[in-house]
Amino acid sequence: MMLKFFSRAPGELRRLSYPKYTRRPMLEVLEDRQLLSGWLSYAMNAQHTAESTVAAQALEAIRWQTPVDLSPQYSGNDLLIHYGSPVITPSNTVIIPVKTGATGGFEVEALNGTTGSVLWAQTTDYILPPHNWTPSYSPVLTSQNRLYFAGAGGTLYYLDNPDNPGTPTVTHVAFYGISNYNAGNNSLGYNSSVYIDTPLTADSQGNILFGFRVTGANPSNLSSGIARIDANGNGIWVSATAISGDANIILVPHQAAPALSNDGNNL
Repeated sequence: MMLKFFSRAPGELRRLSYPKYTRRPMLEVLEDRQLLSGWLSYAMNAQHTAESTVAAQALEAIRWQTPVDLSPQYSGNDLLIHYGSPVITPSNTVIIPVKTGATGGFEVEALNGTTGSVLWAQTTDYILPPHNWTPSYSPVLTSQNRLYFAGAGGTLYYLDNPDNPGTPTVTHVAFYGISNYNAGNNSLGYNSSVYIDTPLTADSQGNILFGFRVTGANPSNLSSGIARIDANGNGIWVSATAISGDANIILVPHQAAPALSNDGNNL
């Protein structure tokens, strides 16, 4: 699978036509300037309005393209997978989640939005939850321009200065405490039973919210629910049963990204 960026090519004299429908994910190329805002998350923002403040250019030529799946697994002519949303910084760095293996494995890759040149790539240890259709792997940018992406065992990684080329410095955090994850052999218990299963959402203060699925016993006695972790790595969580007020609701559905009210006070 390829992600393609379109624009009008310099000196283009004729209009190019493309099929009306395509299975390839596409985004428009952004102008080579400082943007007023980026595309920070799945569906743009914490409310998931999917409305950009930057107008699209005419889709008349392919500027650059890059794969989002290095080992696509077809079922006939179909791909039974949801691909994660790219995010774009205000400086026009495009950060793309890339599936690297046949049944899993993900990395995040940063590219110059104008040229498509690679600025950096970061592997992850993220493990997919049990699934039928493959759920998406969707990172998020905060309004402070910090990039978060999911790791194994319900953990997160983050890096600052995502527009800088070269190997990034990455910090590892967990909503139940990274010290708990790192203690003894606890990581094995978390990795085999706790899975982030939604796109990440960031609020205006830089707090990250996400759903997670728990499939068995774990060192912190977690159950499936929604977690929030702040910029200092401090986390809280609430079970799906408690947040819904319904004893029959015990899971957060895959892909159900947390959304916030316009004032950010309600989930």
